[in-house]
Amino acid sequence: MARAYRSKPALAAALVEHLLGQGLVRADWVGGDAAYGNSPALRQALQQWAQA
Repeated sequence: MARAYRSKPALAAALVEHLLGQGLVRADWVGGDAAYGNSPALRQALQQWAQA
C-alpha cells in the first residue's frame, strides 16, 4: 500500500477534521508552533471549523 507524502500542517488538518467530524473531541481552540501557524491552508481550515 503506497502512502502519499503530506506535510505536518496537512496531517494536522486531517487529524483535527477527523476528530471534530466524528465528535471524538470538542475544542475551543487549537495551539501550534510557528510551523503550523505559518500554514495558510491549516489556518483557513481551522477557521472553517471555528477553531481559530
